[in-house]
Amino acid sequence: MLLVPALAGAKDPARYVRARGDRFEVVVNGAARPMFIRGINLGAAPPGHFPGEFAITRSDYRRWLAFARTIRANAIRVYALHPPEFYQALKDDNDAHPSDPIWLFQEVWTELPAKNDFWDPGFGKEFEAEIRSAVDAIHGKAVLAPRPGHAAGRYTADVSPYLAGWLLGREWEPYAVRVTQEAHPAMTKFQGSYFAVDGGTAMECWLGRELDFAASYEAKRYGMAHAVSFVNWPTLDPMRHPTEAERGGKPAEHDEDAYSVNPSQVRLLKGPWPLSKTLGYFSNYHVYPYYPDFMNLDPGYAHYRDKHGACNYAGYLADLKAHTKGLPLLIGEFGVPTSRGVAHLQPQGLNHGGMSEEEQGKADVRLLEDLQATGCAGGLLFSLFDEWFKVNWLVARGEEPRERDPLWHNLLDPEENYGLLGFDPPSTVRVDGSTQDWSGVAPYASAPDGALLRSLYVTSDQNRLHLVAGSGIHAPPRSRESGRRAGQGQAPHARRAFRGPRDELLPLVARDGGRAHGAPHGSVPPRGERRGALHSAPHRDEPRARVPERRGVPGAASRLGPPPVRSRAGAELRPSGRGSELCLRSALRVVRERPPPHDRGRDSVGAFECWGPLEPFRTG
Repeated sequence: MLLVPALAGAKDPARYVRARGDRFEVVVNGAARPMFIRGINLGAAPPGHFPGEFAITRSDYRRWLAFARTIRANAIRVYALHPPEFYQALKDDNDAHPSDPIWLFQEVWTELPAKNDFWDPGFGKEFEAEIRSAVDAIHGKAVLAPRPGHAAGRYTADVSPYLAGWLLGREWEPYAVRVTQEAHPAMTKFQGSYFAVDGGTAMECWLGRELDFAASYEAKRYGMAHAVSFVNWPTLDPMRHPTEAERGGKPAEHDEDAYSVNPSQVRLLKGPWPLSKTLGYFSNYHVYPYYPDFMNLDPGYAHYRDKHGACNYAGYLADLKAHTKGLPLLIGEFGVPTSRGVAHLQPQGLNHGGMSEEEQGKADVRLLEDLQATGCAGGLLFSLFDEWFKVNWLVARGEEPRERDPLWHNLLDPEENYGLLGFDPPSTVRVDGSTQDWSGVAPYASAPDGALLRSLYVTSDQNRLHLVAGSGIHAPPRSRESGRRAGQGQAPHARRAFRGPRDELLPLVARDGGRAHGAPHGSVPPRGERRGALHSAPHRDEPRARVPERRGVPGAASRLGPPPVRSRAGAELRPSGRGSELCLRSALRVVRERPPPHDRGRDSVGAFECWGPLEPFRTG
């Protein structure tokens, strides 16, 4: 690593974000106002790539930052240092919107220690080198040599004026916490220049040391340390959960309530002021509504109510906030996925999968409102786009070999379907009863004299395997498709149309003007009739849910940024322009251009619901 010389000090900034009390504040020329964080998480792995390949281009970053503005996000979080193109794009975007910047939460990622002991000297040295590199890069003062799995290049864009906070580490595994605390039982105190720990655990003391290192390095080199926190999750929260237990095996190896890492055990020694050269300390948790199980099994949480009714998630947030009083509580990840598969169920239907995009939008809005209603300082929605490289336990056995996982999109996998942006390839096949779009596809197998099946045609894209089976009974053959995994059938223009696994592989009924054609389930209207939107055949008297289509915008492939947001009626919706509010619309349809033929895999957006105006932030 080669560092460009930096100034020894810096003037007090005219505008900055600090963490004070239970909230974040934006300070402009000495005047402070509260800011509720409503941000989004940006990954590093577009389709076809793992995160360490850093395949995102500057034009991608610019387009996605413009999309973040469209949904009225005021912050963005990245999990590790990205290539210089991201920070240049962020600086350019914020410089163009000086009164309404997108604030940055920069994480410094680390793997676990080789022997799960965080006090290992070699591990600490490597992690602190990563912290130094990230600090220098954010200030535009670094040249990083190429290393496998790391971003590299010349960092010249100073985005420190737009930095809201640092996030150190990752979701710590309980077994690593156990090893660290068993190896250092007498480690209960730490005293640094900016942070101290009294009566803590060995893990909390180590985190206090790393927080102090980050603050000390930035303050000494650049004149002031931005607000800082470490990554945490409910598995290590400070509460006791009587419904959580793990019997057998290694002690507490999979127990979600065996150990705690309490951010309140770490104290900031100086007030969040430029004169103190620090802008504060905050707590950060990744909290989803369906995991761990104690969130939905502990009886007390079920009695909590939000404006929609009973809500275990809001009950847990209220409990967590009560245990982080005096610190801003940022929910660094929250959200629900739109996969066909469901990995966890939740009492109020905020499940780990099985949602349409419209249901996802409504659920995400509800979760964000719960964050504010329970006194959290804000939240970062997961995530901006789908990540194909990820894998969930539900389908892990089917996603082999793992090195090819980023090359295709498993619609059953919850971990691959959180994004507001999708990367659906433009399909050349429609499930509409016609086989005209199969012209040019050679038969995969044929049996001209077969009694039931005479031909089989097969084609595919990155999402689905399409099949046409021809017989001697019905002509022309009806187009069908099935997923790459069993139970993954779905219309190619309706990526997230079905409610859950019970709707899988149901026959499709064509409807015209809301009236079903007079045909039994599984049949199609005769040729020549106008075909309406496809609907899944419901169970019993369940209402039919409309399947949203994805359409291309002719001639828009070269346009930078998202097209106008339009309602279902087609009227263009203008953002309110008020920085303190979000553009609330019910079930918006966002239409993106199809990727050009030479650029398959670019993003397209389906239907989702924009976040809406929030109640004024109350600190009481």
